[in-house]
Amino acid sequence: MKNKFYIFNAIAISIFALFSAMNLVVNNGEYSYLENRYLQSAPEISFESIKDRSFMEEAEDYSNDQLMFRDTFVKTKAFVEKLTGKKENNGVYFAKDGYIIEKPAELNEELIAKNIESAKIIGEMGRFDVTFCLIPQAFEIHKEKLPAGAYHDAIAKLNEKVNAELSETDVKNTDVLDLLKMHKNDEIFYRTDHHQTSLGSYLVYKELGEQLDYRPLGVGDFKVDTVSDSFLGTTYSKGLVNTGADEIKAYSTEISRSATVEFYGEGKTSESIFFPEHLEKKDQYSYFLDGNHGVTVVNSSLENGRKIALFKDSYAHSLTPFLINHFESIHLIDMRYFGEDPIKYLTDNEITEILFLYGSSTFMTDETIGKTGEYGINSPYAKFGLVKECDAVGNEYFSDAVFLGDSITMGFQAYSGITEAQYACSTAMSVGGV
Repeated sequence: MKNKFYIFNAIAISIFALFSAMNLVVNNGEYSYLENRYLQSAPEISFESIKDRSFMEEAEDYSNDQLMFRDTFVKTKAFVEKLTGKKENNGVYFAKDGYIIEKPAELNEELIAKNIESAKIIGEMGRFDVTFCLIPQAFEIHKEKLPAGAYHDAIAKLNEKVNAELSETDVKNTDVLDLLKMHKNDEIFYRTDHHQTSLGSYLVYKELGEQLDYRPLGVGDFKVDTVSDSFLGTTYSKGLVNTGADEIKAYSTEISRSATVEFYGEGKTSESIFFPEHLEKKDQYSYFLDGNHGVTVVNSSLENGRKIALFKDSYAHSLTPFLINHFESIHLIDMRYFGEDPIKYLTDNEITEILFLYGSSTFMTDETIGKTGEYGINSPYAKFGLVKECDAVGNEYFSDAVFLGDSITMGFQAYSGITEAQYACSTAMSVGGV
């Protein structure tokens, strides 16, 4: 009997030793495409890292992230948890009809107020026509699909706050919450991803038409192609329970199919706004505009002189194929990846139309949105720049004006036809002469 225990122990120790040895040479890489996140790299040992315990914390994360057969263990854990009746995993809920819905962040009043203030500051500069649009998460639109007791009204309160704060400003606010709720039975959100679908983007595009001064195209004006039927998005990467893949559909017109893309500061261009190579990878949503970049410039064949800047997150990517049908160029600025002065960029590119477009999840958590407002106050380019066109005025507008200058001003006096103004000018007039 004793020999049997010896044999069992020897086999168990041998298996453990073999597994440990193999785990030393196995490397799961820097990035987990399954979980859509970066994995912990090998920690560097130092006196300081041992003293502040960061070495042990990183070492523990490293051992977990680089565990052999890790992906299999992670999937099995998620499957067992759902099988035992657990309603959520890793920040997402297992909802009805195969939806995996991301939990919203808690309301951070200070951060939200700062982000709203950014749009207000840009609007108050007087040089830009500013529109704002917040896209609510599926958590609010599909709240009836959530597990019992899971719903709370953070997104609804955020929407109310945005509406209240922007109601008395020059910023044109486009509230799409009720519109999306009306279409909740349509496929306007992916089941396995936090973004709206192309159909959801089309609804937002139609609603933006009045504020952005364009006549939206009808849905029949677009060619609709199903480019993927195997999309497992970000919420799947967190929940890791396969409830069935999503389809990705591309809506296009002759204008959007001929549009080109420049990635500012990267020396990279594309002859298409669609990137089919991403359909062979985990992050298939990057089919639209190649994913996140600091500044993405989309140029159309239109020659209407209209340029618009989108301060945005990735919710804008599937909206762009619709918007480009009305603008000569769209400049998508993502402050998470753009380290330069956005007011200088707007000035250099003579852009006067701006759309703030964010998903509610980003707007509740992203601290870089507030930098836009800080630049609106502190940038040297905030003090001057292209002035937007305004209504013409009559000569009486200059009745209380004085023109100071030299012979150039004398010429202006003689030929401008503005006789109501006062002129203090003479040939070779200097500042000292004035």
